[in-house]
Amino acid sequence: MRTKLFKKVITLALSSIILLSSMAYAAVGQPYDRLSMSFTGNRYIYSNNPEKITTTLIAGTTGKNIVNRTVTPGQKYDVEYSHTNMTTIPLTVAVILKNNTNVKANIAIYNNAAYQNEAYDVVGSKTEFDYWSIAKYSTKTIDPGKSCVLIRSNLNAADYSTGVGKVLFQSDVAVNCRVAYFKTGTSDDAAGNLSDLTAGDTVSTTTNECLNDGRTIIYDYASAINKAFYLNMDVAYTDSTGKVLDPHNKYNANEFQKPVWYLPSSREYSQGNWGINYNMRLDNAGGKTLYIIPDWTNIKYLGSNSYTIYDPYTSSWKNIKLYKSSLDYAVIKLPNKSSMIFNFVLAGGDCGQEYFTFTAPTTGHAVPVN
Repeated sequence: MRTKLFKKVITLALSSIILLSSMAYAAVGQPYDRLSMSFTGNRYIYSNNPEKITTTLIAGTTGKNIVNRTVTPGQKYDVEYSHTNMTTIPLTVAVILKNNTNVKANIAIYNNAAYQNEAYDVVGSKTEFDYWSIAKYSTKTIDPGKSCVLIRSNLNAADYSTGVGKVLFQSDVAVNCRVAYFKTGTSDDAAGNLSDLTAGDTVSTTTNECLNDGRTIIYDYASAINKAFYLNMDVAYTDSTGKVLDPHNKYNANEFQKPVWYLPSSREYSQGNWGINYNMRLDNAGGKTLYIIPDWTNIKYLGSNSYTIYDPYTSSWKNIKLYKSSLDYAVIKLPNKSSMIFNFVLAGGDCGQEYFTFTAPTTGHAVPVN
C-alpha cells in the first residue's frame, strides 16, 4: 500500500513539475505592469485589407485603390502596406500621390523602404529594419493632374508573393494619397486614375488611418511592481453573433488608437500595431536583462515571429527572428546606464502578443540579441 501511495505521490509531483514548467513559459496570464502611453508622431495609414489580392479582385480591371485619402498640406504621413498576390499574373502594390489641384505639388520624402516576393515576416522585417536604420531623403514635384508612385512592390505571378512597403512624406498642397494594386507595367498616371475599392473582404484584417504612428512610454524599473509588461496584445472579443469587437486597451492605456477612417468591411482597429514605433525610456534598468516572450500558445498561423528593435546596448537597430518550434524567446542585455531608449516595432504580417519581463524564463530556447 505504501509503495502504491509513494508511486502516486511521485506521479502527481512529476505532473505538477511538468505543468508548472509549461505554465512558466506561457506568455498570457503572467503578472504585468500596465503601461501608460502617449500618442506621438505622424499620421499613419496602414493597408492590409484585402490581405490577399485574388483573381476576383483584379478581374475586368487594371487594378483598384485600396486607400484614397486627401492629405493635409504640411502634415507628415507615414504609409505602410502589406499585401499578397494570389492571382496568376504579376501585380504591383504601390503608394501613389495624385495631384488634383491646379498648382504644382512639392513632395518631401523623408524615408522609404519596400521589399517583395518572400515570406510575410521576411519582407516585413526587412522593410522595418531598412526604414528605421537607413535615412533616405528625396524630393519630387507633381504637376497638376499628374500622378507619382512613391514606393512599389512588384509581386511575382505566383501564389503568396508578398510585398511590404513603408514611406514617410509631406506635401505642400492637398494631394490624394492612394495605396493601390494593379497589373505590373501600368504607368504612374494610369495607376493614379484607378477607381476605389468600396469594401474589404474580412473583419479579421484592417485598412485604416490613425492620427499617430508612435507610442511614447516611460518605464521606471525601480518603481515597477511586476517588472514585466505586454505589447501588441490582441484583446478583441467575439460577441454571441460572431461579430469581432474592437480592443479597448486592456493591457495598456493609449496603446491602440481609434482610427479616423477605415475601409468598410474590414476591422476598425488593427490586431497589432504593425509599423508603430514604441519609443520606451527605460529608467533604473541599467545592467539588467530584458526578455521578450511571444505568446506561442495563441500564435496559430505562423511558425516564427519577427521584430525590429533599437538595441541600447549596441546603439543600433536590429532584427529579431524567433521560432515557435523551439519556443524561442529573445534575450537583450541592457547597458549600465541610469536611463536609456529602447525601441520596438512589429513587422507587418507577424503576430503580436509579446510578453516583456526582466525575469529569465525557465523553459524555452534563449536567442541572444547582443
